[in-house]
Amino acid sequence: MENENVSFTEKMVNKVRMSPTIRLFLIGVLILVLLIPSSMIQSLIYERQTNHDSAVNEISDKWGRQQTVTGPILAIPFDEQRKDERGQVYSVKTYAYYLPDNLEVTGNMQSQKRHRGIYEAVLYETKLHVKGDFANGFMNVLPALPPNANFAEAKLMVGISDVRAIRNKVALGWDSSTIKAEPGVIHEVLSSGISFPLNYSQFGNGGNFEFDLELAGSQSLYFTPVGKNNSVNITSNWATPSFDGAFLPTNHAENKDGFTAEWKVLELNRNFVQHWNGYNDKLQGSNFGVKMWIAADEYQKSHRSVRYCVLFISLTFIFYFIIELKSGISVHPVQYLLIGLAISIFYLLLLSLSEWLGFNTSYFISAAAVTSLIALFSISVLDNKLYAIMAGVIQALLYVFLFTTLQLEDLSLLIGSIGLFVTLAILMYFSRKLNKETI
Repeated sequence: MENENVSFTEKMVNKVRMSPTIRLFLIGVLILVLLIPSSMIQSLIYERQTNHDSAVNEISDKWGRQQTVTGPILAIPFDEQRKDERGQVYSVKTYAYYLPDNLEVTGNMQSQKRHRGIYEAVLYETKLHVKGDFANGFMNVLPALPPNANFAEAKLMVGISDVRAIRNKVALGWDSSTIKAEPGVIHEVLSSGISFPLNYSQFGNGGNFEFDLELAGSQSLYFTPVGKNNSVNITSNWATPSFDGAFLPTNHAENKDGFTAEWKVLELNRNFVQHWNGYNDKLQGSNFGVKMWIAADEYQKSHRSVRYCVLFISLTFIFYFIIELKSGISVHPVQYLLIGLAISIFYLLLLSLSEWLGFNTSYFISAAAVTSLIALFSISVLDNKLYAIMAGVIQALLYVFLFTTLQLEDLSLLIGSIGLFVTLAILMYFSRKLNKETI
């Protein structure tokens, strides 16, 4: 009786082992299990990118953050009469703001890289020469300036997003006068910056201004086109700029030694007027400039590539399953699991190596290592060199397909869709003659 039970048990085990339907079910379960290391790798990518961003921000905080230069803006205070809920009249100090007619900025940026461990940030020092003018009669616009304006407290403000990084003692040349800069701005218009005290005798009939500004910063430099006519010319030793903001340069040139860029912006191109009273939040919407930061492409591409992990595992498992049905070779579930883990480790190798060697080099090293590992393992698993070579070739083609998709960002969806369609068609072709009764 015991022998009969053993024989029955063995029959059931063999039936489970040889049943394609049950094996296919087990393969599906393994794919779901392998979602765990895939999600862990995604979390690790986010963590490493966060560490990178933290290191870059720490370097920038100590040197100088992203800089935005806004102005100059002429501010004239006056008392505005208002009524409270009980009808009582009270005075509120308000400012009238005027923008220059012409604004010209020329500057030179010298960039350098600083490292914190394996992470690096781009820092720069820039020397800007700013000049322009307020035309005669510039205050004859609406809304009219009230007669109680306090011209003695008028000031010319220049917005600088990180004043800690100012490197020179700024002095304003207004016609024949020289005025030293003072800290602080009016916060209803600018968040931080410097200002120059003026009086009506100096600016009442307009005037010309100019000053030099030396700034340290990191990652990017922006300007706000506050003039009726704006011209900004920047030269730099950074060879790979990224022009950003509301306006692109009208002229620019790039080579291995750096870049030059010129912007020309008119009053009609921006979304704010030359004169207003009180609060204004539209200035920053017209900012333009250049980025020189180093994008963490290895993390972005690693994150994009790991999305294909489950697909790669599924296609590889389907290949082995078809080989099983065609040849009668049995692949143990543990061997399926090991192959899936090898594919998952590719993304871990890619992430860790790319922080040191760059993405492309790391991709080829990782792909070659994992493809070789799976091919060598397949020689023992499938006991057939031809099948093992086919497994290696398929794995290599998958990695070539993924690399092409990652490089062609604009065409990634199209190339990916076509590639998956072709892959599915090939699998359908080789599985077309499988015995339906065995499934």
